[in-house]
Amino acid sequence: MKTHLKRFAIVCCLVAANFQLHSQGYIVPNGVVYIGYIGSPGYEIDVLHNPNATTGNYTGFLLRPQGGDTFQFDPIVDIGVRVFLVSANDPISIQPVLAHTYTELLNPNNYFFAAGSPFYVGLYTGNDVGAPQNGIYNDPLFGWAELENINGRIELLNSALEYQGGGIYTGTENIISVPEPATLGLLGLGALCFGLRRSFHKQHCREGLLSRAQAYGWLQWSLLALVSPALISARAQGSFQNLDFESALIDQAQTPGFVSVSDALPGWTVYVSTNQQATVLYGAVGHGGTLVDLLGVNGSSLTDGYRSIDGGFSVMLQGGVIGGAVLYPAPASILQAGLVPATSRSILFKAQTEVGTFAVSLDGINIPYVSLSNGPNYTMFAGDVSTFAGRTAELQFSLSRLPGTDYSNWNLDSIMFSDMAIPEPSVLCFSALGAFLLIWRFQRRLRRSLG
Repeated sequence: MKTHLKRFAIVCCLVAANFQLHSQGYIVPNGVVYIGYIGSPGYEIDVLHNPNATTGNYTGFLLRPQGGDTFQFDPIVDIGVRVFLVSANDPISIQPVLAHTYTELLNPNNYFFAAGSPFYVGLYTGNDVGAPQNGIYNDPLFGWAELENINGRIELLNSALEYQGGGIYTGTENIISVPEPATLGLLGLGALCFGLRRSFHKQHCREGLLSRAQAYGWLQWSLLALVSPALISARAQGSFQNLDFESALIDQAQTPGFVSVSDALPGWTVYVSTNQQATVLYGAVGHGGTLVDLLGVNGSSLTDGYRSIDGGFSVMLQGGVIGGAVLYPAPASILQAGLVPATSRSILFKAQTEVGTFAVSLDGINIPYVSLSNGPNYTMFAGDVSTFAGRTAELQFSLSRLPGTDYSNWNLDSIMFSDMAIPEPSVLCFSALGAFLLIWRFQRRLRRSLG
């Protein structure tokens, strides 16, 4: 009996992992294929636009030699793939496409690619029935290709293509996660769980109290594994910008130092105390002073080991002191104004925390927040913003040091508005309570039947 139940739980967890994985996207095998030189048309690179097809459906583009290091861009006319000039670690997702962040290769324009210098192109196509008239795919795939002009020949050095995620970072297989689960998948899981419950009841009701308790205990924890990815459902982010800090116009390899706020944190305004700042520190952190820092993917001694929590960039708020001969505590803050989505009930964010007074506010009104869950290197927090839904408001995050401490650090990332209410009490507590109630219920029924 125990062996069967353990197998069942393992299968449930595997199913849960499958749903969670695919809600976050996956790398498509052979997503970008190098065809090479096909005569006068030029050098062809094909991109898979329908990963579900058994034989694979490809679109693509060609680079036609025009003499020297100049090539003409020529797309294959079918579903099509949009191609952009990008750099390493640039996010390839719908946001920079809509914002026209990158130079798009267009026919019949010519482009110069220096011989011996590898370069990246971002790829955006879709699992659609035809080329979209507005250039936006309903079921998108995002990818990149590293190419090089080798003595007039275009060669493919490396590539990656993701599907069902939110995009991908150039030069990596790091997928930009989608904050909302697949609704139909969750409905299907609900139906599956209901069927399993009935099956367990029929098969084990005659095998004694211990077996029944074991069965429902295993089932309850398996259900938790299945539904845990669905606890957070994010929706549109209103008119707020760059809530994940991925719009930074900073090269990850840039030398640590001060950079402009407009390049580091587009859409945000930075304050130390009541003084607006023109710069933030990149690739390093301070020790004692009040600062706002932009962290990349590379942690080092200059960052005390801190690095981005999600994707390419995070923001470190350092509450410390300012002044000259006389030092006094001052908060570090970032803020921006925008429209809170009309369906919003909560605001979510990830953070690595230390001691300090961390505050979230809308229009100067503090938003109390609670811890929802712990990730491998962060805590997920949530606050109730339902009273601000549909309103334009100023969103602010700030950190002050605690009295008696030198300074405080909070590493912040992945801010999002959600239409999910904050679980109060904890959803997991309810689930555990449900397990106990199920056991208690069947204990009573068994005792009555034994009379």
